[in-house]
Order: sequence, then C-alpha cells, then structure tokens
Amino acid sequence: MNFKGFDFELPAHLLDELEDAAAEIEEAAEMISAIAQFADFIEPVQDSLSDETIH
Repeated sequence: MNFKGFDFELPAHLLDELEDAAAEIEEAAEMISAIAQFADFIEPVQDSLSDETIH
C-alpha cells in the first residue's frame, strides 16, 4: 500500500476490517440514496396536500 509516497504493508486483519468498513459505508450510501429518492418522490405529494388544505 502506498500513502503519500510511503510504501507499507498492513496486517491481514486490518485489511479485513478496512474491507468490512468499506462495505458498510457503501451500504449506508445506498440507504442514503434511497432516502433521498424517496424524499424527491414524496415532496411534490406533500406540497400538493399542503396546497389543498390551504384552499
């Protein structure tokens, strides 16, 4: 592995932990994306309901 010009080897257990953490971050990013898509979907519905209750 190279970091800022330094070459080094990480122990296998640390590499495994990094891979697990990366997978969890990717899963969280997918969840956040799904929530954002839902918010984009529901916002117009919420706005139309608000408009109807005002009138």
